[in-house]
Amino acid sequence: MAMGHVILKEFHLDNPSSYFTDYVRRYSDMPFLVELEAREDGSYAPGRQMRASDFEASLGQGNNPEWKTVAWDETRDQLVVPRGSIGFRWGETGDEVGKWNLEPLDAAGAEIKPLLTLADKHDEVAKVAFPYFGGIAHEHFDHVKSGGASDDLLFHSLPAKRLKRGRWQRNAGGHRFRPDVCQLRHRPWLRRG
Repeated sequence: MAMGHVILKEFHLDNPSSYFTDYVRRYSDMPFLVELEAREDGSYAPGRQMRASDFEASLGQGNNPEWKTVAWDETRDQLVVPRGSIGFRWGETGDEVGKWNLEPLDAAGAEIKPLLTLADKHDEVAKVAFPYFGGIAHEHFDHVKSGGASDDLLFHSLPAKRLKRGRWQRNAGGHRFRPDVCQLRHRPWLRRG
């Protein structure tokens, strides 16, 4: 985690590199959307990555939609299924068999630019709880109180988007918050003002 922190701080926050940004946008899961699960205290906990099968008509994906992750396309300002997630590995036909390397294309082959952060495109700001292990007393290490509501959780305010899910959704209204993997993964380390 320390190495990841240094790389992200150096090339994503302090001195953004177009090479790094382009690389993580094209070849990583950082732009993929993540479900936020409501907690009893009114905050949220990070859940799993969102899939095409979570949405109405599986976003047009008839083959393995439960294995096809989704992102927000910066250019078209809409949900997309990036070509190359694991759902593209099996069951496709013709030239599409085994296409599981991420590409900057949607499932239909149109070019996309996956959004790396919802900071400028959010609907709301959600209070998200992250596990905090530094508060655990240990005989060999000093522990640090988190200063939050609990010594085993840290809370961060993250930009989130409300998206309508398919009819089978179990919560009222079919809406859930969605931050992106980039925000969830790096917010505990990267603090802006």
